[in-house]
Amino acid sequence: MKITAYEDGKIEVLPTGKPTKQQGEVVVKVKASGICGSDGPRALGGKAYYYPIVVGHEFSGIVEDKDSPLDGKRVCIFPILPCKECEFCKNEQYANCTNYDYYGSRRDGGMQDYLAVKEENLIFLPDEVSYEEGAMIEPTAVCLHGVKKLSIKSGDNVVIYGAGTIGLEVLQQLPDVDCVIIPKGSGGNSIANGSYFRQAKPDVKIYSVEAANSPALTTNLKTGVWTKFFDSPEDALLQSLVGGCAKNTFDHAAECI
Repeated sequence: MKITAYEDGKIEVLPTGKPTKQQGEVVVKVKASGICGSDGPRALGGKAYYYPIVVGHEFSGIVEDKDSPLDGKRVCIFPILPCKECEFCKNEQYANCTNYDYYGSRRDGGMQDYLAVKEENLIFLPDEVSYEEGAMIEPTAVCLHGVKKLSIKSGDNVVIYGAGTIGLEVLQQLPDVDCVIIPKGSGGNSIANGSYFRQAKPDVKIYSVEAANSPALTTNLKTGVWTKFFDSPEDALLQSLVGGCAKNTFDHAAECI
């Protein structure tokens, strides 16, 4: 089967067989597929590059291809298909490719039983990693990359705007810091303050606030003026957050979509 989305927001589950592979591809039987926040607008909001489309770029499975020596290998998939011709690709910076293709966005993705995938996009899973965990490797890699780019150190003060999957993944990868996490939507407070994160990150001081309760914060988030995030003496909420940290400022800010 495959889950097919149409431009009018209609979703259908349709029968499908094994695809015909091209040179350099193998057939993967999909075992698990995540739902990214970007899949909603593609599937339900008319924002995909084409229709009908099968979304899903966070997925894992097993190679089911008797013609390939990789048959039986457990894998997850790197979803970007770089052009190999632009300057970024020539420097092996494939994630910055200016003319890329993409599973689940610019071509059909993992919300189906089988998909033909380029061999070079396969990432092999150790036996101890489940298919569900394998499907989470792509978003986890995004978070790890962001944390490394920020060069966050023990004792830093961090603000995370967004308490969805990416924001909470970033939270898990932080060292012992003071962290303010700001949910974008309703319900995020209970998630961010949940016992799981208190237990998983006992060395991280977690403060969770609603952006709507802070006029200055809301304005700064909308305009991207992070340098003024803490410079709002009239805003009692912000001042209380800053005062709760070891320093009177924040060292890092990450917007997690």
